Amino acid sequence: MIPVTYFDGRSSRAHQATLAVDAGQAVLRDADGAELRRAALSSLRVSERVRRAPRLVTFADGAFCQVSDHAAFDRLLADTGHHEGWVVKAQNSWRMAGMAVAALVAVLVLGYYVLLPWSAAHMARAVPSALEAQLGRATLASLDNGLVEPTRLPPAEQARIRTGFASLKLPADPGHDYQIVFRRGGAWAPTHWRCRAAPSW
Repeated sequence: MIPVTYFDGRSSRAHQATLAVDAGQAVLRDADGAELRRAALSSLRVSERVRRAPRLVTFADGAFCQVSDHAAFDRLLADTGHHEGWVVKAQNSWRMAGMAVAALVAVLVLGYYVLLPWSAAHMARAVPSALEAQLGRATLASLDNGLVEPTRLPPAEQARIRTGFASLKLPADPGHDYQIVFRRGGAWAPTHWRCRAAPSW
């Protein structure tokens, strides 16, 4: 028998009692040993163990017992064949909680440095060329609509830059024609001119 605090569900009054198991049934007795009630173990709900918080044994009609003696209650549960799940054990173990946090950090790092770049590259390759060209034209048009101005870079300097760009080895990217487009930045741009590469098809 283990000491419990019993609430009958009809009032807020607490009753000091004892809880025991007899022939597959939970037997509740008052302080004088008189039987208050009994119920099949299968009809009871047992709350999860959460550190030092009292555990509850709830009857089918809503009455419940509050158990504070964790060690005695654990022995009683073990005698009835009750086994707690691994989740309950994990949430009460600092070691397993630390391992879970470490695993979460590892997943986040892996996702940021490996999965995110892989997903971005995969989605970029999946974008149709026609849609990508349309997005490029729309972006450039949006920049020209008040964000940037026509370039003031001399034509000779533009030609020199284009010549240098043309000498670069472009990636194997069939169907794409990369061009250099010059614009002059507005107040948000820290330099006199901007060089922007925009795909053209």
